[in-house]
Formats: sequence, structure tokens, C-alpha cells
Amino acid sequence: MVEDIRVVMFGKTGVGKSLLGNNILDHAKFPNLGCTQSVTIDNNRGERVMSKYRKLVLVDTPGLHQRRTTFESSCYFCMEPIKLTKPGPHIFMFVLSIGRFTQEECETIEFLKNIFGSHVTDFLIIVFTGKDTLDYDKMDLEMYINTAGDELKSLVSQCQGRIAINNRAAREEVTKSVDSLLQMITGVHSKNKKKHYTDKM
Repeated sequence: MVEDIRVVMFGKTGVGKSLLGNNILDHAKFPNLGCTQSVTIDNNRGERVMSKYRKLVLVDTPGLHQRRTTFESSCYFCMEPIKLTKPGPHIFMFVLSIGRFTQEECETIEFLKNIFGSHVTDFLIIVFTGKDTLDYDKMDLEMYINTAGDELKSLVSQCQGRIAINNRAAREEVTKSVDSLLQMITGVHSKNKKKHYTDKM
């Protein structure tokens, strides 16, 4: 029997979320035009075989705060992808861009906790795109987090893992980064005893 690991990606428009999803799946499933406008209109689901006995199910979502003006509509937006991961996701993946962290991103985690409950952080991984910026500045991810301010440090302290990826690096580097991310995903999955998120927790 093949085991599913179900992952939902959240992130603002323009952070490279869909391209990251394509790199994780190792094929072009999600639309990506390399622009600052939202390309993902609806929730979109893709799959990747990880082994003979394990499969990754990845759901891409429209950019956060796009065209949503009420709390009710935002709740609907956040709950909709859960339907594509029945009976529930194992991982929530929050995608940020190096150098583009704002108060809005910080508030997003609190927003997700208000919708899903505080235990959502037990299933949360943060992926930073734009690792090439760190490489240029001769910094690693931990150095960046420590110099980025208390808000980012607080956000990172709540998650179960973090990693930086250069979506547009050479194929070999992208593959290595994705492999590290997949190991992190399976690690959190095992840490949670393979339980998926449920609002009844």
C-alpha cells in the first residue's frame, strides 16, 4: 500500500511558490510566469512518487491576501485546499522570499492560527526562496534570520523546520535542495507519528 504525505503551500504572490512546487514535483505542474501578479487562480494539486511505498501530494494555493477583503472570504480561501488533501494535510508549507519579509507575513501566521488553531504550527515548515541573495552576501540562513529582526525570529521559532532554496539555480543544486526539503518533510511527518492535521485536535 502506498502512503501519502499531503502538503499545502501558502505564500504571498511573487515569492516563487509555484516554481518551488514545480521543483518539488520535478515537473511543470503549476503555472509560473515569473511575475508579481498572481498566476495560481484556484487550488491546484500535483503528485510525486518518492519511493515504492510513499507518494507526495502537493497543493498550490493562490497568493495570500489576493482579492480577499473579508475575514470570511479569507477563511474560505484557507479551508478550500484542505478538501484536496482529505482526510487532512500532514504539512503546511509557508513560502517566504529572502529580503521581502514584512509585517504582513508575520500576521499571516497568526491569521492561520486563528483559522486552524494554534496547533497548526506543529505541522509548519518555512521555505525561504532567493537563496542566491544569501550566497551573494556570504550569509547562511541562520545568519539571515538572526539579523532580520525579532518578528522573523519569532515566526521561525514556531515552525518545525526551515530551509533556503534558490529556485533558479543549476539543476544539480535545485535537486540537492529539494532532497533536503523532502527529508525535512518526512522528518516532521515521522515526528508527528504520521498524523495529519485536523481541526478536532
